[in-house]
Amino acid sequence: MGLKVRITRMYPYDGEHTKAFVGAKVQISGRVFGYNELTLVQKKDGNGLFLGLPSRPGRQEGEYHDICYMDPNTRKEIEKIAIAEYEKKVKEKGATPSED
Repeated sequence: MGLKVRITRMYPYDGEHTKAFVGAKVQISGRVFGYNELTLVQKKDGNGLFLGLPSRPGRQEGEYHDICYMDPNTRKEIEKIAIAEYEKKVKEKGATPSED
């Protein structure tokens, strides 16, 4: 059975690295999993976006640990759909996302 992804929230944001806040529901094998507090983050080299998972600080400076886990295929699928939705929203607004 295939993976079905639905973006439930998409809030474009014009932060230094964070470009959007995202919520998603993933259905697989008749089960639905919800992911909130996902982010679309600008890659360090400036070429494209990646999906950031909710995380909490670790003991070391600059260390973070993911709060939730998803396998790489699920992450790529959510990332692909979230980026497409983000680009659509930004294009509809016709301007840079607001910094709230």
